[in-house]
Amino acid sequence: MIPPKEFAEKLGAKYQTVMLWLRQGLIEDAEKHPLPTGGHYYLIPADASKPETQRGPKPKPPATAETAAPAASVTATAAQPKKAAAGKGTAVQTKPAQKRTAKKGK
Repeated sequence: MIPPKEFAEKLGAKYQTVMLWLRQGLIEDAEKHPLPTGGHYYLIPADASKPETQRGPKPKPPATAETAAPAASVTATAAQPKKAAAGKGTAVQTKPAQKRTAKKGK
């Protein structure tokens, strides 16, 4: 059994990636041991192989009739005007602007 850092060096992978694989349960026969002060550590079999993973986001499952929204409700909500959100980037004017007048004299 070897620690994740050594396993990462052996595969030429990053330590963070190996830890992600361990948290996701992708490395077979890896063991998770608790520490007496809290937390845990992993040990990986020396002959364990690199898990088969795909890069990028996971594909979304196809929509079914139960999860798909009816077309009429989609067009009805699209026709409604959007309200401006209060917060960053929006200015809310509470008082009318006052005109500045130049002082005469002095």
